[in-house]
Amino acid sequence: TEPYRKLSEALDIAILGPETEPGSLYSRAEWAMQHASDMGRIDTSFGGITGVRKALGFYESIGMQCELEYVGFSNLALFGSTSEETCEYYERGLLRPEEDYDSIVPPHLKQPCDPMDENGFVSIPQGPGLGFEFDWGYVSANIV
Repeated sequence: TEPYRKLSEALDIAILGPETEPGSLYSRAEWAMQHASDMGRIDTSFGGITGVRKALGFYESIGMQCELEYVGFSNLALFGSTSEETCEYYERGLLRPEEDYDSIVPPHLKQPCDPMDENGFVSIPQGPGLGFEFDWGYVSANIV
């Protein structure tokens, strides 16, 4: 963390990190307490839903922003569990001009996790659990 602490101290712009550092809550807390970053970044690949929720609680408690990396039903649910002061932005996939992001739905699901409305807003799914609905016809046809 020392090189990032020096970088964060030397620059006037906010340093966001760590993005892919293992250790879930613990590595993020270390970076924050060592002033190696000005904002945190995490997703459910690094600690699962519980680990990320704990990390968000930590960031909320010290008044530091934390951005959720990437997309997914679990990250979207966690985004809705915190305030805009902590998580200001939602990262909606790897958008590219040549790809219609809204038409990409995994074959085992009935709908994408984060459709955008005409005003550019993404709503948190309201269904049970994380809000996704399986295409049971596809699942049944692909049982091994």
